Amino acid sequence: MISIDVNSTAKIMEATYRAFSWSDYILFVAMLVLSILVGIYFGFFKKQDTSDKYLFGGKQMGFFPVALSLAASHLSGITLLGVPAEVYYYGCSYWATSICIIIVCLFTIHIFLPVLFKSNVTSSFEYLQLRFDKKIRYVTSTLFIAKNLAYLPIIIYIPALAFSQVTGISVHLVTPIVCFVCIFYTSVGGFKAVVWTDTFQFAITVFTVIAIVVLGFIYTGGVANVWNRNEIGGRLDFFNFDPSLVTRTTFWGYTIGLTMSWISELGVNQGMVQKYLSIPNISQIKKCLILFVAVFSGIKMLNVTTGLIMYAKYQYCDPLTSKVIQKPDQILPYFVMDIAGNIPGLPGLFIAAVFSTALSTMSAVLNTLSGTIYDDAIKPFLSKEKKTERNASYIMKICTLIIGFISVSLVLVVEKLGGILPLVMGITGCFAGTNCGLFILATCVPWANSKGALVGSFASLISAVSVMIGARYHIAYGNIQYPKLPLLTMGCLENSTIPFDQFNYTFPTTFDRRPIINEDEVFVLFRMSYIFYTCFGTVVQIVVGLVVSWITGFNDLKEVNPDLISPVMHWVLPKQPVSEKEKEQYKSVEESLEMLKKQQEAEA
Repeated sequence: MISIDVNSTAKIMEATYRAFSWSDYILFVAMLVLSILVGIYFGFFKKQDTSDKYLFGGKQMGFFPVALSLAASHLSGITLLGVPAEVYYYGCSYWATSICIIIVCLFTIHIFLPVLFKSNVTSSFEYLQLRFDKKIRYVTSTLFIAKNLAYLPIIIYIPALAFSQVTGISVHLVTPIVCFVCIFYTSVGGFKAVVWTDTFQFAITVFTVIAIVVLGFIYTGGVANVWNRNEIGGRLDFFNFDPSLVTRTTFWGYTIGLTMSWISELGVNQGMVQKYLSIPNISQIKKCLILFVAVFSGIKMLNVTTGLIMYAKYQYCDPLTSKVIQKPDQILPYFVMDIAGNIPGLPGLFIAAVFSTALSTMSAVLNTLSGTIYDDAIKPFLSKEKKTERNASYIMKICTLIIGFISVSLVLVVEKLGGILPLVMGITGCFAGTNCGLFILATCVPWANSKGALVGSFASLISAVSVMIGARYHIAYGNIQYPKLPLLTMGCLENSTIPFDQFNYTFPTTFDRRPIINEDEVFVLFRMSYIFYTCFGTVVQIVVGLVVSWITGFNDLKEVNPDLISPVMHWVLPKQPVSEKEKEQYKSVEESLEMLKKQQEAEA
């Protein structure tokens, strides 16, 4: 029988700070030093002095490190801290992301990769220029830059929050130091430094998460106890098939809403495309994606499991309600210090893992943003004499420094905002809907023209941002409330050792997961769950794009380059006439086959 043994708030926090020992600081600092050394190696011994090396690693990267780099750069601290907290407070619907990542992988392999390779581009924005025009390229690249400038401070803030939680050191002190490390090895070492630091940082993350899960099961009495307590507390909503668009998270929300968002983020996002193009051929890219899906799904499931373990641990003594922690996203650092604070090195390893995921994401974004800013905002204005490979590499390094400085400054804004996971998904969802709809329009709708794509992009972005702002306004003023699942504090007594089964509390048999909405005040679109923002933006982009294309005149399908259209949609295109060169090639092949046949007959 497992009993609760929780001290008062002040004593817990005091013990938490003491638990972060010199061995923990050594492990944390070692991770930062190793990252710097990787940057120095690729910056000074394997010089990245051309734009091709700086952005693509010479296009000779192996699929294994790139797959781990993809997984590391898309985990970030949001997954390590946000997902367990989401499961703890709202249930485990998030497990369905394992389904949507498979859908995204298939979509990418069969829809987008063939087009990107056949069109021989170096960026997703360049493809949009070929498919539509320059206006679309610059609009999408501008949106990409704006989205990532908004996203980077959140990436930085999350691990800084965790570090502050377990050490008591101010967020504002640790943020500049760690960000300097990331900016240094990214700007100096380029793409190869990013990939290889991602690889070893990801190894730290996986080891740490597995250690936390194993210790968590031991501390809470095993898998059966964790399952039973979460079932009683209503956390095991694996198949919540509620079709409502206002319910915060459901099976459909993740498998449909999040799939659309991840098509944008993992399929055609420039950061992903850059890594795809660093691999020499498409067969290796497919292997990379398959490995990425397996690793990514595995770490997501471990994060969901961590959330369930935390609930089993704090079922009758919620740290947030009892004011032991101040923010929902602090619960995992608190949990780690609670169960492993007396194990030398493990708290430090945990913080190193949180920072590793953040550094992986930040370095990937910095590298991609610097290349995008150079290609689309600086290069067009340079004279021919200044468009050298060496100048390009130098300018991108300067861009990395500037972007990093801006991101660190914006952390002051992020810390004033609410829950991390909804905030991030809301921001990225607005931009992702436009991006996802635009690429579907480009690759799968050959009759859509540039005017439709441009007007659709603005309509999609404006409508999605309006919905998000409206929803956040009503949430702030209490017109929309998302109640958490039952959280209790009856076990938070001084030196309490009361067994779980002796608490006199009856959990409800059903749990209403729909929000409380003041329908007289809230416009119907503002009630929509944040997880559907991308779907909404995608639908607006495609519908408006098609309507405007129809009004202004659909593309003549005879003039559409089939290499710019996904192979799955080639059936709608007219058959291309065979050129004289192709006829000669066919004739030569037929003659060779005929000669081979005669030779085989003579030998027989």
